Amino acid sequence: MSTPQNSTGTNRKNKFLFGKRRREESSRRSMESTSANSLDVLNIFPIKSAQELEDLEKELKRSDIGKRIVKMFDPEKGEEVYEYTHRIMKKLLTPEVASGYNLTGRNSKKKFQDLELYKVVVETAEIHAKTLYTKDITTEIGTWLSSASRKSNKSS
Repeated sequence: MSTPQNSTGTNRKNKFLFGKRRREESSRRSMESTSANSLDVLNIFPIKSAQELEDLEKELKRSDIGKRIVKMFDPEKGEEVYEYTHRIMKKLLTPEVASGYNLTGRNSKKKFQDLELYKVVVETAEIHAKTLYTKDITTEIGTWLSSASRKSNKSS
């Protein structure tokens, strides 16, 4: 013997399922669009100009590209924070672009800590490198920027 269906309950369930399907479809389309745009951005590394860096900063502020960058840099076996951070920075920026920055913005250079890219590098290293200290990561970013500036001056 079957029990009669409550039409109000059925309508609610159908509305819920329809709404859920619509949200899933919208989310899928949004992810596909973001992925296509994100793939284009990921292909620009290393950043070769101030304009490319500015474009990346805009993208980092408006999308989830930062999460994709974090996933892009898996650690190599046994890599310490120094090695890991320097490897990331080398892949992200050319020495010419890096030479316009230092960590804190002293000596007429721009402040790297103000960039969204700085936050992405710190997050990436916190997740993957063998350290629990943001200070260690920040120190290594500053060291790399300084050495990149010297390399850029030598090649000029």
